[in-house]
Amino acid sequence: MRLSTLLMTQTKTSGINQYNLAQQSQSEKFNARKNFLSPADNPAGHRELMRLKQAQSLRSQYTLIRDSAKEAMQFQSNTMDSISSNIKNINETIISGMNQVGTSDEQRNTYAQQLTNYKNQMLSQVNRQDNSGEYIFSGDKSNVVPYQLVAGKLEYQGGEAKSQQIDQYHSTVVNVTGKDILTSVGNDDVFTLLDKAINALKVPTDNASQATRDAQRTALDESKNELDKFNKNISLSMAKIGLQLEEVDALNQRDKQITDITNERITEVQFLDPLKGFQELMNIKTALLYAYSNYSLMKDVNILNYVK
Repeated sequence: MRLSTLLMTQTKTSGINQYNLAQQSQSEKFNARKNFLSPADNPAGHRELMRLKQAQSLRSQYTLIRDSAKEAMQFQSNTMDSISSNIKNINETIISGMNQVGTSDEQRNTYAQQLTNYKNQMLSQVNRQDNSGEYIFSGDKSNVVPYQLVAGKLEYQGGEAKSQQIDQYHSTVVNVTGKDILTSVGNDDVFTLLDKAINALKVPTDNASQATRDAQRTALDESKNELDKFNKNISLSMAKIGLQLEEVDALNQRDKQITDITNERITEVQFLDPLKGFQELMNIKTALLYAYSNYSLMKDVNILNYVK
């Protein structure tokens, strides 16, 4: 067998070149504080990093969706609270009007005007828009004014309650409609009942018969009793939104925990531990020095020294 001095020299030189490349690569990683600078450095690590970041991005998108839904639901809840207070004021005014039946047409007309003002206020509340100009009680037709005059009567023109995907595996109804809170089972609505009460209060009773007075009192009493039901509608809708807000908060809390864990893993995969990186760099430098030393020792040695 013929052994080649050139072959041994090439082998040593190749080893030195490999260590030089490894040192350069590790120095770049150390300076960048990263485990790999390109997918080719660590294909498995790069794939895991991409998967983690994609999952993180998806969670961030759903967090933004939930935060937007939460803000909208809180806005609705606050507005419904104002509407509920308005209905209480309406009922108190109707009771005062009932107590004035047969005594003062002028006073009852004053109460009728108060109810008209409350009606206009409620119309403004239920037709309220958010900061982006969407109508908060129009459901999935948020660009449509919910209550509009149709043939002289206020009618609901919005859509149905809107369902939204708030997680990869969860969707929920994120609003209530004006119809949900201001329309009863019998399809009577607040505005129809208010008109009934207002018209009843405008009927003169100072010199009217007892039958006329009784009819007015009955009309007012019926309006009051029906209006009480709408506060129950509002209470139920606010409770429903409360549960939806709890669900959103629970998902946000869960995703925050997952995000924290994922961020830790991203750091482990992507970023180089300074101490570990320095030790690896020193190991490569030591190996390189050893390779240079071996090369220096053997370059002047004839191959015949190795042949027995």
